[in-house]
Amino acid sequence: MKQKILSRAACLGLALALAAALSGCLPCPSSAPQPGWDQDGLHAALEQCVCYGQGEAGVSLKTVVAACGMLDWAEDNPAAPADDEISRCVEDWLGEKDLKTRQRFWDNWPSIDQQAREILADPEACRDLLASAGNPQRHEQYSSGCYLRLSGCILACEDC
Repeated sequence: MKQKILSRAACLGLALALAAALSGCLPCPSSAPQPGWDQDGLHAALEQCVCYGQGEAGVSLKTVVAACGMLDWAEDNPAAPADDEISRCVEDWLGEKDLKTRQRFWDNWPSIDQQAREILADPEACRDLLASAGNPQRHEQYSSGCYLRLSGCILACEDC
Protein backbone atom coordinates (compact mmCIF):
# COMPACT_ATOMS: atom_id res chain seq x y z
CA MET A 1 0.00 0.00 0.00
CA LYS A 2 2.80 2.45 0.93
CA GLN A 3 4.54 1.68 -2.35
CA LYS A 4 1.34 2.41 -4.32
CA ILE A 5 0.83 5.74 -2.50
CA LEU A 6 4.46 6.69 -3.02
CA SER A 7 4.20 5.71 -6.66
CA ARG A 8 1.12 7.93 -7.14
CA ALA A 9 2.84 10.83 -5.37
CA ALA A 10 5.91 10.41 -7.57
CA CYS A 11 3.76 10.34 -10.71
CA LEU A 12 1.88 13.44 -9.59
CA GLY A 13 5.16 15.25 -8.88
CA LEU A 14 6.56 14.31 -12.26
CA ALA A 15 3.35 15.37 -13.99
CA LEU A 16 3.43 18.76 -12.24
CA ALA A 17 7.09 19.26 -13.13
CA LEU A 18 6.39 18.40 -16.77
CA ALA A 19 3.41 20.78 -16.87
CA ALA A 20 5.54 23.55 -15.37
CA ALA A 21 8.33 22.91 -17.86
CA LEU A 22 5.95 22.99 -20.81
CA SER A 23 4.36 26.21 -19.60
CA GLY A 24 7.73 27.92 -19.19
CA CYS A 25 7.42 28.26 -15.41
CA LEU A 26 10.66 26.56 -14.52
CA PRO A 27 13.75 28.71 -14.06
CA CYS A 28 15.83 29.32 -17.15
CA PRO A 29 18.91 27.14 -17.40
CA SER A 30 22.25 28.90 -17.26
CA SER A 31 25.85 27.96 -16.99
CA ALA A 32 25.95 29.21 -13.40
CA PRO A 33 23.23 30.62 -11.16
CA GLN A 34 23.51 34.38 -10.84
CA PRO A 35 22.80 36.16 -7.57
CA GLY A 36 21.56 39.35 -9.22
CA TRP A 37 20.72 40.83 -12.53
CA ASP A 38 22.37 43.22 -14.90
CA GLN A 39 20.31 46.40 -15.25
CA ASP A 40 23.06 48.15 -17.19
CA GLY A 41 23.19 45.19 -19.56
CA LEU A 42 19.44 45.44 -20.10
CA HIS A 43 19.80 49.14 -20.85
CA ALA A 44 22.58 48.33 -23.33
CA ALA A 45 20.38 45.72 -25.02
CA LEU A 46 17.53 48.24 -25.21
CA GLU A 47 19.91 50.80 -26.78
CA GLN A 48 20.54 48.35 -29.63
CA CYS A 49 16.82 48.55 -30.37
CA VAL A 50 16.93 52.28 -31.12
CA CYS A 51 20.19 52.70 -33.03
CA TYR A 52 18.38 52.42 -36.36
CA GLY A 53 15.07 53.31 -37.92
CA GLN A 54 12.69 51.39 -40.12
CA GLY A 55 13.49 51.79 -43.81
CA GLU A 56 17.20 52.43 -43.27
CA ALA A 57 19.83 50.42 -45.11
CA GLY A 58 20.72 47.20 -43.31
CA VAL A 59 17.64 47.24 -41.11
CA SER A 60 17.21 43.46 -41.25
CA LEU A 61 20.77 42.90 -40.01
CA LYS A 62 20.42 45.57 -37.32
CA THR A 63 17.19 43.89 -36.23
CA VAL A 64 19.03 40.56 -35.86
CA VAL A 65 21.73 42.23 -33.76
CA ALA A 66 19.10 43.85 -31.51
CA ALA A 67 17.16 40.57 -31.20
CA CYS A 68 20.34 38.73 -30.20
CA GLY A 69 21.08 41.42 -27.63
CA MET A 70 17.70 40.84 -26.04
CA LEU A 71 18.05 37.04 -26.22
CA ASP A 72 21.54 37.20 -24.71
CA TRP A 73 20.45 39.44 -21.85
CA ALA A 74 17.51 37.16 -21.06
CA GLU A 75 19.71 34.07 -21.15
CA ASP A 76 22.41 35.69 -19.00
CA ASN A 77 19.92 36.90 -16.37
CA PRO A 78 17.67 34.00 -15.40
CA ALA A 79 17.79 35.15 -11.77
CA ALA A 80 16.32 38.54 -12.61
CA PRO A 81 13.81 39.79 -10.05
CA ALA A 82 10.04 39.88 -10.30
CA ASP A 83 8.56 40.90 -13.64
CA ASP A 84 7.39 44.25 -12.28
CA GLU A 85 11.00 45.16 -11.43
CA ILE A 86 12.17 44.31 -14.94
CA SER A 87 9.28 46.34 -16.38
CA ARG A 88 10.19 49.23 -14.08
CA CYS A 89 13.77 49.08 -15.36
CA VAL A 90 12.49 49.24 -18.96
CA GLU A 91 10.12 52.10 -18.02
CA ASP A 92 12.99 54.01 -16.41
CA TRP A 93 15.10 53.56 -19.53
CA LEU A 94 12.25 54.69 -21.77
CA GLY A 95 11.54 57.62 -19.45
CA GLU A 96 15.08 58.91 -19.96
CA LYS A 97 14.58 58.99 -23.75
CA ASP A 98 13.06 61.74 -25.82
CA LEU A 99 9.75 61.18 -27.58
CA LYS A 100 11.42 60.43 -30.93
CA THR A 101 13.62 57.70 -29.42
CA ARG A 102 10.69 56.15 -27.55
CA GLN A 103 8.69 56.10 -30.78
CA ARG A 104 11.61 54.51 -32.61
CA PHE A 105 11.79 51.79 -29.95
CA TRP A 106 8.10 50.92 -30.32
CA ASP A 107 8.36 51.11 -34.14
CA ASN A 108 11.30 48.66 -34.07
CA TRP A 109 10.07 46.38 -31.28
CA PRO A 110 7.65 44.19 -33.31
CA SER A 111 10.33 43.18 -35.81
CA ILE A 112 12.94 42.66 -33.06
CA ASP A 113 10.53 40.49 -31.08
CA GLN A 114 9.56 38.54 -34.19
CA GLN A 115 13.22 37.97 -35.09
CA ALA A 116 14.04 36.79 -31.57
CA ARG A 117 11.12 34.35 -31.69
CA GLU A 118 12.32 33.03 -35.05
CA ILE A 119 15.80 32.45 -33.64
CA LEU A 120 14.23 30.63 -30.68
CA ALA A 121 11.99 28.51 -32.88
CA ASP A 122 14.56 27.46 -35.47
CA PRO A 123 18.12 28.70 -34.99
CA GLU A 124 19.33 26.54 -37.88
CA ALA A 125 16.97 28.30 -40.30
CA CYS A 126 18.42 31.65 -39.13
CA ARG A 127 22.04 30.54 -39.47
CA ASP A 128 22.75 32.43 -42.71
CA LEU A 129 21.08 35.62 -41.47
CA LEU A 130 23.01 35.42 -38.19
CA ALA A 131 26.24 34.93 -40.14
CA SER A 132 25.45 37.95 -42.33
CA ALA A 133 24.92 40.00 -39.17
CA GLY A 134 28.33 38.94 -37.86
CA ASN A 135 27.07 36.15 -35.57
CA PRO A 136 26.00 38.57 -32.82
CA GLN A 137 24.62 35.85 -30.54
CA ARG A 138 26.70 34.88 -27.50
CA HIS A 139 24.93 31.56 -26.96
CA GLU A 140 24.54 28.49 -29.14
CA GLN A 141 20.91 28.15 -28.04
CA TYR A 142 18.40 30.07 -25.97
CA SER A 143 15.71 29.23 -23.44
CA SER A 144 12.35 30.39 -24.70
CA GLY A 145 11.04 30.91 -21.15
CA CYS A 146 13.78 33.43 -20.39
CA TYR A 147 13.16 35.49 -23.52
CA LEU A 148 9.36 35.29 -23.37
CA ARG A 149 9.46 36.60 -19.81
CA LEU A 150 11.56 39.58 -20.90
CA SER A 151 9.35 40.21 -23.92
CA GLY A 152 6.26 40.21 -21.70
CA CYS A 153 7.88 42.71 -19.34
CA ILE A 154 8.68 44.99 -22.26
CA LEU A 155 5.16 44.75 -23.67
CA ALA A 156 3.78 45.64 -20.24
CA CYS A 157 5.45 49.06 -20.73
CA GLU A 158 3.88 49.78 -24.10
CA ASP A 159 1.22 52.11 -22.73
CA CYS A 160 3.54 53.80 -20.21
